Amino acid sequence: MGIVLSFRDLAVYKLARASAKETFEISKRFPAEEKYSLTDQIRRASRSVRANIAEAWRKRRYPAAFVSKLSDADGEAGETRSWLDSALDCGYITKTEYSDLDDKSDHICAQLFNRMEHPEQWCDGPTPPGNLTEKGIIEIAPLAYMRGRTLSRSFVVLDEAQNTTPEQMMMFLTRLGDDSRMVVTGDITQIDLPRAKQSGLLEVRHILTDIPGIDFHTFSGADVVRHPLVSRIIAAYDAYRNPMDRENGGAEKT
Repeated sequence: MGIVLSFRDLAVYKLARASAKETFEISKRFPAEEKYSLTDQIRRASRSVRANIAEAWRKRRYPAAFVSKLSDADGEAGETRSWLDSALDCGYITKTEYSDLDDKSDHICAQLFNRMEHPEQWCDGPTPPGNLTEKGIIEIAPLAYMRGRTLSRSFVVLDEAQNTTPEQMMMFLTRLGDDSRMVVTGDITQIDLPRAKQSGLLEVRHILTDIPGIDFHTFSGADVVRHPLVSRIIAAYDAYRNPMDRENGGAEKT
């Protein structure tokens, strides 16, 4: 797809539209006593997702308004999932139907998140060009949206991994599917987790070091691609924090 001329060309709108239609068909089986409660609510919420996406597209000249409407769409997607929980709890839908619709909501929320985080890609002129995220070639999503997924035929990058917990790191690594590769990056000097929390990036090196097919690479100040002064600053801090290295001639860190 080259130029996105209408909200109907957006992948996230198409997905929301299909999800709303599927929700409507399933809701036809709900009992009559749910007509003015669960049935109406789940139909309204699922349709509101795509309606807010369409409105966001028309307001894309104004980034704040664009993000606001996408946030509304994300909220409606969350409400839809809540009504799905109710439908499952009451035995109105099967677990397979529930999982299918919940998975669609995951993908919708992930795409909405990407657009809210990068509105500049969509708010530059009346017909922003399609890009790799819109084509579905690249997906940017929070780590939480990886749960339950299998990432096949993909090149997957986890950034800022120093701030994952051990449980999150294991969850992410076990998403690896057929014909895929993963790269995990992080800076162990910039861990922002509470002191009581172990970093998943620190722990994983002890667990997986000897596993065939997994390699670890440690960068040093020599790998910094910034102002030349930055490398000297890093070296000075390393020398200050590791005086034994300095006395031994600056042994390289591993």
